[in-house]
This record gives sequence, structure tokens and C-alpha cells, in this order.
Amino acid sequence: MWVEYLVDRYGGAGVFQKIQSQGMAAWDNPAVLKTAQTVRDLVGRGAFGKNYKSVNYTADGASTLFAKGKAAMHLMGSWEYANQKSNQPAFAKSGLGWTTFPAVPGGSGDPKSVVGNPTNYWSVNAKVKGDKQKAAIEFMKFAAEQDYSKDLIANGDVPTTSDATSLLGEHENPDYARFQYDLVKQAPDFTLSWDQALPAKYTPPLHTAVQKLFNGQLSPAGFVDALKGM
Repeated sequence: MWVEYLVDRYGGAGVFQKIQSQGMAAWDNPAVLKTAQTVRDLVGRGAFGKNYKSVNYTADGASTLFAKGKAAMHLMGSWEYANQKSNQPAFAKSGLGWTTFPAVPGGSGDPKSVVGNPTNYWSVNAKVKGDKQKAAIEFMKFAAEQDYSKDLIANGDVPTTSDATSLLGEHENPDYARFQYDLVKQAPDFTLSWDQALPAKYTPPLHTAVQKLFNGQLSPAGFVDALKGM
């Protein structure tokens, strides 16, 4: 998310849109290089601590360090609230704050834009027929019902439904729920996570390039070249 947000803030949503439409050569963009330079600068200044390489995200390592006061900030999606509510309820209730990703000096991107996973949705394959199609449609109808939205609210999530505003007051933390809802509502652009927006064949080399950039195994220019070569 760091590289995704920085590219958006430096160059705007159009940078990645061009990559999607024109191919891997479009990674050769000043915003991508500037992002890589910023990442190396942040790493060098200790922004991610000294032992970030050993922090296991899938085992809630980063979330736990954050909740225990070992990290001042944690860049994460809206699902982090539900994770903290489940694993660190006291912290979620009284110690957790939130804000948007900031603008960057000299950047042309809109600071109201959002990146990550804001556009996931249910869909039914057009080739599905008969009972399977009916079951899929019934499931989507269920997911659109208010009871389902209320369950999301109870879990600490914010539903993306037309009646969500009437339910936000029932959230355990209404201020957070309204912040999240307004953030999405007011965003001029959404950029889906690169590893989901691009064809699956690009996911392994993309992850490898990002990891090597953070670990100092790729220079900023080398990072751009690695992405262009995918």
C-alpha cells in the first residue's frame, strides 16, 4: 500500500491507469521513480523500525506491534478496525485513531483519492446456468439485505449500501464509521491494489520487486526496471 499510495500522491490515479491500458513499459514514469526514492529514504530514516523484515503480517505481527504501542502508525485498509476489535478490543475501543494518507510535496495527485481494495464486489459468471445461477443470485440478494449490513456493522465494518448512512449510528465507533463512509463517498478516484488490478501472472514479480526495494536489494532505478521487465 505504501508504493500504491505514493505513486497516486506523486502522479495521480492516471499513472496506474496508464500502466493498465498501455502495459509494463508505462512503469517508466517519474512518479514511480520518485516513489521508490521516497521508500528508500523512509527506510533509511528508520520509518519502519529496524526489524520490519521479520514482522509477519499474516500472523497479525504488524497489528499487534501497533496495538502494543511499538509502532506509531500502521498503513492499512478499513478491515484493520475489525481485526483490532477482535484481537485487541481495548485498543480498538479507546486507543485507535485514523486519518487519510497525506499529500506529498510536489505531488499532483488528489489527497482525497483512495487506493487499496475499495472496488471489490460480488459478480456472477455469465456462463453459470440453472440452479447454480439461481443460488448465486439468491446469495447476492441476501448480501444486499439490511440484516446483512447490520451484521457487517456489528463486526466493525462499513457496508457499501444505499442505506448505510442510516446504520452508521449503530456501529461500535460511529465516528470511525462515518469517517470511513465519507472517505469513500468523497474520493474522486479509486485505485485497486496493483496485485489485484493486473493479471495474476504479474503478482509474483511485483511482490518480489516491492520486497527487494524495501530490503535495499533494488535501487530506485532498479525497481522501475524490474517493473518494466515483468
